[in-house]
Amino acid sequence: MRWKTLSIAAFAAFVVMSPLASQAQSTFRQLPISNPDYVKPFPPLRIVGNLYYVGTYDLAVYLITTNAGNILINTGVNDSVPAIRANI
Repeated sequence: MRWKTLSIAAFAAFVVMSPLASQAQSTFRQLPISNPDYVKPFPPLRIVGNLYYVGTYDLAVYLITTNAGNILINTGVNDSVPAIRANI
C-alpha cells in the first residue's frame, strides 16, 4: 500500500512540474559573451588515454571517447560551437 501511495505522489509531482519545466526552457536566452577568449581558437590535445581537450582558449571542454559513444563535458557557449566542432 505504501508503495502505491509513493508511486501516485511521484506521478502527481511529475505531472505538476512538467509544464513548469517546459516554461522555464522556453524563456531561456543566451547571455552575451563577456570574455572574448571563450571563442578564441585553441588547438585540441590528448590529455591521457581516451580523454581529450577540445575547448577554446579560455573555455575548458573535454571529450571522452568510448566504444559506446563519445561524451562531451562542458559543451561551451553558443558562439564557441564552431571552434569545438573543429577540434573534435
